[in-house]
Amino acid sequence: MKHLFRYTILLMWAASTCAETLKVYNWRDYIDRQMIEAFSRETGIAVDYREYDAATELEAALDRNEAFDVVVPSHFQMAKLIRNQQLQRIDRSQLSQIDAVDIMLTGALASFENAHEYAVPYLWSSVGLVYDRAQVPTLVGGTPDSWRFVFDDKLLAQTRSCGNAWIDGPSEVFSVYSNYLGKHLNRLSPRRIGKMAEQLSSMRQHINTVSNERYLPQLIEGELCLSIAWSGHARFAASQRPTLGFVVPSEGGVIALDSWAIPANAPNPKLAHRFIDFMLTPNAAIRNSLATYFYNPLSAQAIESQLPEGAAAVVMPNDRERSRVYMVEQLSSRQAAALEEGWATAVYGDRDAPSP
Repeated sequence: MKHLFRYTILLMWAASTCAETLKVYNWRDYIDRQMIEAFSRETGIAVDYREYDAATELEAALDRNEAFDVVVPSHFQMAKLIRNQQLQRIDRSQLSQIDAVDIMLTGALASFENAHEYAVPYLWSSVGLVYDRAQVPTLVGGTPDSWRFVFDDKLLAQTRSCGNAWIDGPSEVFSVYSNYLGKHLNRLSPRRIGKMAEQLSSMRQHINTVSNERYLPQLIEGELCLSIAWSGHARFAASQRPTLGFVVPSEGGVIALDSWAIPANAPNPKLAHRFIDFMLTPNAAIRNSLATYFYNPLSAQAIESQLPEGAAAVVMPNDRERSRVYMVEQLSSRQAAALEEGWATAVYGDRDAPSP
């Protein structure tokens, strides 16, 4: 596991004038830093801002009872954190902007142990396909608008020469694969999930990369031409390599959602609510979205009058993409164990697993 990267924002003036300090723990490069400074200027609250690279780093910090006021768990962590009583309930009365949050995202959170009571949507993305428009259509004879382009041996063989990739996201990949097969992942037995893993294993020979750290720079450098991707990563890569396009396939794609949450042992929950409320203002939500290329959490009606020209495509999905996305399914412990075991076998097998 990479060493914890610590980035502390304490404005020069804040050191002498701010009586209170808020501790925030977020994913690396996942905010507009100027919005943190703006929050400090507006409230007089200094922000001790730190970053992590993997979900396990956040879980380890909470397991150690390290004191943070605000953290950013991903959707797949919510049920565990709630069951372990590591988060406290959000006091909606302290959030003046809460009604502007997209109801689709609130509903998505609710499917995880009523997580909408413990977290507030921050940034989200869909999972789809990113592809090189100058290469892939010529190789496969059309635009890759179906998951079969990354789950069919014959099609994968045609694009392997220019580079194929899957994200290292077991839940996301199994979900879209089962959906492509016309099945609901949460209705499959552990044995059936194992059979799906065997099918994925047979395709693995055509996949050049399964790494969340490597696939993005490889897309930008032209080492990959087709990949499963989170939309935020895909849109950032396309900003650096204009021949890249992104599509949520016709069979549908899952939502990946990160949320603001307040740990159970937070020293300053009142300040945490002020920070979350500030980040829900249209200006902050739009700025964070533009800085990260991930979608903002507010409804279109809440932000449309404040969108900079040309920003809509980055800040929110179009109607077609929105109509195709769904929340990844909640699995039983036996299903989840079968999925994780199947993924490890399918993706790594005799290969070296990624370094922790």
